[in-house]
Amino acid sequence: MHKIALRILGVDDADDLAKLHHLGRRGQYSIAPQVIDGRMLAVVFPISEKPLDAAVDAARAILLALKSAIVDGVDPEIVGLTDVAHRVRMTREAVRLWIKGERGPGRFPPPVASIARGEQGSSTPLWSWPAVSAWLSEHYGMIDEYEHLTAVEVAELTIRLHHLNQEYAGSRAETAGS
Repeated sequence: MHKIALRILGVDDADDLAKLHHLGRRGQYSIAPQVIDGRMLAVVFPISEKPLDAAVDAARAILLALKSAIVDGVDPEIVGLTDVAHRVRMTREAVRLWIKGERGPGRFPPPVASIARGEQGSSTPLWSWPAVSAWLSEHYGMIDEYEHLTAVEVAELTIRLHHLNQEYAGSRAETAGS
């Protein structure tokens, strides 16, 4: 089963969150709202064989239920060393050794971003969880309970969500002008 986290903007009160919770389970998907580090996410669990279509249908339901919402895109699921260690139930040191290539098969996925720590030249690397999960599966047989979208699927879904937001922005403007 896929797990697709959609970023939602314009949702900022308890009523909106309650409406998202109310969307719950639908025909081809279920929605579980989450607030992580102040970001609103609608986590979509597609039941159908077409996860992108189910994610777009879920986004449409969100836009219909929450008139001020914008479905901003797919959350990239970026993780740090501690996050990886926690998810795989290993020590930070064991994961650090994988990253450095000092343990295991090597070729740990490269970081996709980093955060400056304020010290001159010092930064904290960040990884794509889907890439790390694929590496773990290939080399250690560790299977994530959820399937992840490929980069191409994320790009396609992002485009489809952009078009959907434009469609709803236009219909909202027409309704407001009436």
